[in-house]
Amino acid sequence: MNVLKESEGEGRYGAVWSLGVLQATEVLDDLIAASKSNDSKLSLLAIEALGFLGSPKALSTLTALAEKNPDSSSIIVSAIASIPGEESRKVLEDFAQKKNVSLQQVAISELGERKERASIPVLMKILHENEEVSFKLLMLSLSSITGKNFHSRNEWLNWYKLNFK
Repeated sequence: MNVLKESEGEGRYGAVWSLGVLQATEVLDDLIAASKSNDSKLSLLAIEALGFLGSPKALSTLTALAEKNPDSSSIIVSAIASIPGEESRKVLEDFAQKKNVSLQQVAISELGERKERASIPVLMKILHENEEVSFKLLMLSLSSITGKNFHSRNEWLNWYKLNFK
């Protein structure tokens, strides 16, 4: 843990990653601090470690980092998706509706990976209202959640009308 607090050195990278893999929840605050580091390698490793921990306490930090650093969205949103619970699902659903394509696509994909039926209304809303979003990505996520394999936008919309209203 002392290695993590050093101001420089390669040992910090291994320490951050190891603490995440070991799910060392007692260093959550240190990992949150490391995720905000100006050292991009340390920051990304800390973000990944926070995902390994799966602590809802990291959610606000990860959400802010994703919005501030859309170029790193795949790693950050994956870490958010690793956190169980409704709060993290709602963050993913919010990101899925953003105009930022990087953030949006990763969030839609992660919602499909989580397979939570509670996300179907949001994904269907995106499908219905936003034709700019990749239909294939939405279709894959919806198929993953529902087990259905429709091939057109209208088939999905009709299925939703019949089954969810």
